[in-house]
Amino acid sequence: MADTGDELLKAWDAPQQSLDPLAEDFLYRDTNTCIYAAPGKGKSTVILNLLANLALGQPVFDQCPVPRPMRCFYLQLEGSPSETNQRFALLRESYGLGVGDRWACDNLICEFFEGINLLKQDTLDMLMDLISGYIEADKPIDLIVVDPLYMAVVGAGMNKDETAQQAAQVWAKLRQAFNCAILFTHHSHRAKYGVDRKKIIEEDGDYYGSVYFQAALSGDWRLEQESKHQITLTNKKDRNSNLAAKFVLDYDAEYFRLRAAVETGKELSALEKVKAVHNLLLKRGQNVTTFNEVLALSNVSAGRIRQLQLDSGFPQMFEVQKVKGRSSLWKVIT
Repeated sequence: MADTGDELLKAWDAPQQSLDPLAEDFLYRDTNTCIYAAPGKGKSTVILNLLANLALGQPVFDQCPVPRPMRCFYLQLEGSPSETNQRFALLRESYGLGVGDRWACDNLICEFFEGINLLKQDTLDMLMDLISGYIEADKPIDLIVVDPLYMAVVGAGMNKDETAQQAAQVWAKLRQAFNCAILFTHHSHRAKYGVDRKKIIEEDGDYYGSVYFQAALSGDWRLEQESKHQITLTNKKDRNSNLAAKFVLDYDAEYFRLRAAVETGKELSALEKVKAVHNLLLKRGQNVTTFNEVLALSNVSAGRIRQLQLDSGFPQMFEVQKVKGRSSLWKVIT
């Protein structure tokens, strides 16, 4: 039944509930999220680090708070499962642990297929039955990872709009059935070149396949390899305004481990980052700011800043002055 009139008014006036974070500023329940890059740039390395962090209930990349240990279903559709297990073993070793230590394994479910087509009802039913078999009363599935996306729709034609639209329905069914987040890895478009071998169209910001794949996403992260020892994750789509703008990650090739680079302020919480902006504005002698300026300077998502406005410590930094029909002014409190 549709909402209208009093029902809509009640919904608008009620305090807005934010999405349940799996990793604050990075990944949220009931969302479709994509990590994409050119082939061989480290997407699976990011995934394995993310899965380990979530399963342990520790900050993702030593930066994004995780409320509790999360149960993760990893659907690996490409590559070698033995290589994946070797990388997990090295990650475990990087924590100073060794043979026999259970580490993160109790919250990880790793399943390998050599490509499937989830657009076929019998295949989707098989997957849902498989995942359901791992659910216990106090142990739901929090995250389903599909690595990579194009191997989940084998034979369907990634360039077809119909394929993307059907895939969006599949992701919705999985989210609703398990109340979880869906995360994909995917390839970016290749750049196009003219006869003079000069690049004529830069498409690295787009996903391979129909534009409807991108339309079905809540958020995404573009992965770029800055050097052998550092990668960046840059947010390009943020439908719910709850993702950070960028993560700079140091890469330890010996153990396949990723940690937030020092310059990203990995030890700072969202509140501490906003406090740092407040202190910066005071040093500048700036008396008035705006929501957008605090957002840009803090590298905290818009949703997190709105939550912080309700916290007891936040009003001590800024006084929000509403201006009818215009953006609010934020007075910097000394």
